[in-house]
Amino acid sequence: MAGPWWDSHDGPPLRGGKAWESTTLFFPMSIMDGSLKNSYRLGRRPGEKGPRLLLSNQDRGVKSATGRNNKNNRNSRENRNYGNNSDGIVQLRKTLRIGTWNVRSMLQLGKVQVLGEELVRNKVDICGLAEVRWEGQGHFTTSDGHTIIYSGGEHRGQRGVAMWISKKIGGSIEEYRTGNDRMLMVRIKAKPRNISIIQVYAPTTTNAEEDVNFFYEEVDKMIKKVPRRDILIVLGDFNAKVGKQMTDEYPAVVGKGGLGSGNEAGERLVEFCLDNELRL
Repeated sequence: MAGPWWDSHDGPPLRGGKAWESTTLFFPMSIMDGSLKNSYRLGRRPGEKGPRLLLSNQDRGVKSATGRNNKNNRNSRENRNYGNNSDGIVQLRKTLRIGTWNVRSMLQLGKVQVLGEELVRNKVDICGLAEVRWEGQGHFTTSDGHTIIYSGGEHRGQRGVAMWISKKIGGSIEEYRTGNDRMLMVRIKAKPRNISIIQVYAPTTTNAEEDVNFFYEEVDKMIKKVPRRDILIVLGDFNAKVGKQMTDEYPAVVGKGGLGSGNEAGERLVEFCLDNELRL
């Protein structure tokens, strides 16, 4: 398959919280054209208002009404040390650590601060988040200078996804697309190719089949909007068990890291990979 690949693994647990959960798909470059609404560049006004403030700002920085990234000058030295050039472009000759985490909720007081400290401690550069449970769509900068882009529903306390981006590469964000409270896409300026990362949170096995079908249809739409030359990474909580036995049945899709037995949701995930020429 064309393009580089990354390995995914379970990271360390949050202090006093749940362990990391990571399910990552890596896409080849053969992406068809498509269309999707809600595309924002940093420096333009988002189409939706941001989340309602909680009991405190949870260590968030001031939310930008225009979506402008105000940390570029402050982080210019860090960008150079990290391998970014003066234009804020990530050089892929450097290691880029990307992960995903079902945080169960980001409504607790101080959770944003704890999240940032944990990801910095483990040298994570980009982390997709599931079940943040914020309302609205947009982005903000934390008091530590990291960027969080989020896509929630109309009501607080349900589902919601987000992307945490280290201040080292915050100036490399080209644009982002908010789909719904189960998916979003962030595009990073990089050389030799830009990186498009889609974070998802799939319906559970208790949801109706119609909900599952709608979810995969919307992911398809978002995939088709990604430029053909981009390195595309889809990651998140698919609420599916692929299992070890599918390693032999679908060697082109499932790697050697499968554990235990699969379930019906896992079979649907494998079918989705086959239809889109993806690999787990």
